[in-house]
Amino acid sequence: MLNVPIRQARMVARRFLKVARTFTDNNGRYNFGKSFRNKVSLFIKFKNPNAIIMGLRGARLWQILFPVKIKMGTYRGNVDNLVYNVEGNSDVRSRSNRHWAAATMHNKVQEYRDFAAAQFIMNPPDKLRVLCVPGFSTGSAPMFAKRLFANLPDLYIRQYIASAVGSPVFQSIALLAEVLVNRVDLTIGYQAGTSGFRKTSAVLSETGYHELTHAGHYAKVGNAWYGNFVSAEINQIIASSGSQFSPYGQATSSDAPIIALGESWAYHMGHFLTAARYGGQSPQFNEQGNTYLNGNPVPDLNSNLNLLEDFDPINRRVIDPFWWIPQGLYYDMFDVRNETGTPIIDGVSNYNNQQFFNALDNDISNLPAFRGRLLNENGNSQNIQVTNLFGQYGY
Repeated sequence: MLNVPIRQARMVARRFLKVARTFTDNNGRYNFGKSFRNKVSLFIKFKNPNAIIMGLRGARLWQILFPVKIKMGTYRGNVDNLVYNVEGNSDVRSRSNRHWAAATMHNKVQEYRDFAAAQFIMNPPDKLRVLCVPGFSTGSAPMFAKRLFANLPDLYIRQYIASAVGSPVFQSIALLAEVLVNRVDLTIGYQAGTSGFRKTSAVLSETGYHELTHAGHYAKVGNAWYGNFVSAEINQIIASSGSQFSPYGQATSSDAPIIALGESWAYHMGHFLTAARYGGQSPQFNEQGNTYLNGNPVPDLNSNLNLLEDFDPINRRVIDPFWWIPQGLYYDMFDVRNETGTPIIDGVSNYNNQQFFNALDNDISNLPAFRGRLLNENGNSQNIQVTNLFGQYGY
């Protein structure tokens, strides 16, 4: 994978109490507008008005309070546009990988905002606080820093934070809860499954786009709806702890309708945007017991779109406890392929992400209601086919 520029990152030149600041542009270039006669320490900080990227390793809880920064070195004279490569290594818990994950997620925020503009959907809120953690592969989007949230259950921390950073944190659960509750909007795990290695950029992108999609949904629906969504997921983290149904619970739970709606949208956009970003360079993805590759099973689709296109809500219930979260529903309405065989006969085409997002209003908390709003806002386009497609997904 070629190196990519770090976009819109804070650059700091410091000598004792004297500090100069600027930002990189979209090509990774920066200009302080002056030369430094004396030596200065040069830093890159992963923050800008859009987001602050933090990283937590071990029991270093203070790291949650500050953006990740890298000291590039000590220089004098013209320090503009120096080249510095942020690279990871084989140890997922290393400082190098903390830097790499922060740089990658910093760029994902910028890329998501580009995609949001192109797709005519809302951006996540500004000053988003993103926490990158090793040792775990999933993410979450509780939006704690944006919402008033007084209580953080231990099991949430154990699910998304403590187990990711090592045993010392288990001795500090209460303190960690106090720090997290007002300072974190997204958590991003950058370990590749249970391997001990970090994810590739493309796989971390899918996690990042997924959680940023939740943040964009929050920006539209507000605190009340999103509070219900997060509470539903926390309920199921607690109820399903240690079982195959962790973290979303079962299809029969009272929390399932809002979880199915919110998560299906995020899964769709996570893979859709990763497909747009990486195309034929997309890595393999696993879902419902299958491995999806570029060109397999559908020759002209990359791995992300193959995953969405092949999602099976009926025949894989035995091996997929979350068959009821219809990841492939939106792409079946988006694409022009009108399948007439398994797993789904879609018969719907040419809906788009703007139309989907427009229907995700703050009075819509389940997929049948979403279907009704989507049809109503679009002149009941393909009404019979859309209704039939939702029915095949169980809605």
